Amino acid sequence: MSKDHGISVERKPQRPHAARRRGLDQANAIERATRVNAVVEAPAATLSQQHARPARALIGWLPPEMAQQLLAGGTEPPFGPEIAARATAAQSVVAARQLHGPDAGAVTDLPNVQLTAYVDELKAQPFYQAFTAEGGWQVRMADLRRVRSLQPVVHTDHAADRTEGATPNDLLSLARITLPHSRAKDPMAVAPTADGRGWILTCRNPQLRVRGPYKGDLDSNGYKTKVFGIETEIPNSLMQVVRWQGAYILRDGYHRAYGLLSRGITSVPVMYREFPDAQLPIAGPGLFDPVVYLGERAPLLADYLDDAVAANIEVPRLQKTLVIQVQVMELNTPIL
Repeated sequence: MSKDHGISVERKPQRPHAARRRGLDQANAIERATRVNAVVEAPAATLSQQHARPARALIGWLPPEMAQQLLAGGTEPPFGPEIAARATAAQSVVAARQLHGPDAGAVTDLPNVQLTAYVDELKAQPFYQAFTAEGGWQVRMADLRRVRSLQPVVHTDHAADRTEGATPNDLLSLARITLPHSRAKDPMAVAPTADGRGWILTCRNPQLRVRGPYKGDLDSNGYKTKVFGIETEIPNSLMQVVRWQGAYILRDGYHRAYGLLSRGITSVPVMYREFPDAQLPIAGPGLFDPVVYLGERAPLLADYLDDAVAANIEVPRLQKTLVIQVQVMELNTPIL
């Protein structure tokens, strides 16, 4: 998210050693994916600006080889001694940190009725129905400094633009950023497939997805023609903080969280929900294993700005592409 997810994945709690093994498998998968992208996009040591996005990486919590590869711009090992030393230093800082205490104060009630009308209007939006159906969601205040990160990397481009107009202590200006009623349309390129029986949709927003089949009527010279197709959407993104197994975790809104913290803004309105211990609040590639963000020295959102444990990196600039193909089958069937 960047993402909005709104999807819960049920699973049984894992034993710590099983979670660690899964974390290593996940780390290896991410590393392999990074290498593939590096070969395609940038065989040189550093990605070109045309194909790269600036980002911040929480290298103090990553496996050493992955941290070094991110610092090296996606090149293959062996890495230089300065890169290895940088990764080792960050991991040493994390290992020497004091253990996390209780996360009390990370999420609190809205301080006044300043946002009542805004929240009521938010709940009336069609996209909010997914939160209503899932149940348990509330609008609360979150101290971003005390919220844990489940993403090792956050893209930093557009963070300033996404948080433009944010004013400390002005809850309405902050809510328009963290809990927007609508979002600007993302440009999308549409091209026909080679056989002319489908479409290729390309968008830089990774949230682009197929909503479902579409049908309608087209009026042409007084005749109505039935139209069938596929409907796509880019869902609206609300900043989400969840509490799971005693930890407060940011589930969606990483660009904006980084941008707000960069502006010195720490307390913002968010969507908040508590998840049962056996229900994983989010799943997907490229995330820390729960053993990391539930740990006693877990990464916090504020750590993205700490050069002792995080670093500027470049990652491949990717875009979401959907290929939609049409298959028509003509059948003669008996009339029943």
